[in-house]
Amino acid sequence: MSDARAPRNPFFPLAAFCSVLFIVTILAMLASVFGDERAPLARLFEQYAGRLIAGEVAAILLTGFLALFIDRRQTLRSHNCRNGNAVNQAAELKQDSPPLRKGGPTEAADRRGRSKAEGGSGECRRTGGVA
Repeated sequence: MSDARAPRNPFFPLAAFCSVLFIVTILAMLASVFGDERAPLARLFEQYAGRLIAGEVAAILLTGFLALFIDRRQTLRSHNCRNGNAVNQAAELKQDSPPLRKGGPTEAADRRGRSKAEGGSGECRRTGGVA
């Protein structure tokens, strides 16, 4: 692994915070039901409970989807960078390697039909499918 770390996704902690806030709100609403009706928190929940819960659910959904979207984008970028580096390294090695001689392993495999790299041993074709 490399020492360079991917940038941290800020939406995961934000989604967790919104979820905790939602749980605390639900517990406070439950406590206000069994508490004094004249308490300021009870009156606040009586007027704005629906809007408050709807806003918190929307915040949880929004931050959750953004966290997943950013995480997926970072994952795809890191895989593309790794694959791009592997392709570049393979191309450099191919350019540096000497050409194959006549009668080498590739030409012998072509005479048998399929090469070992293609999934066949070449032997099954010659003997009629019997290994």
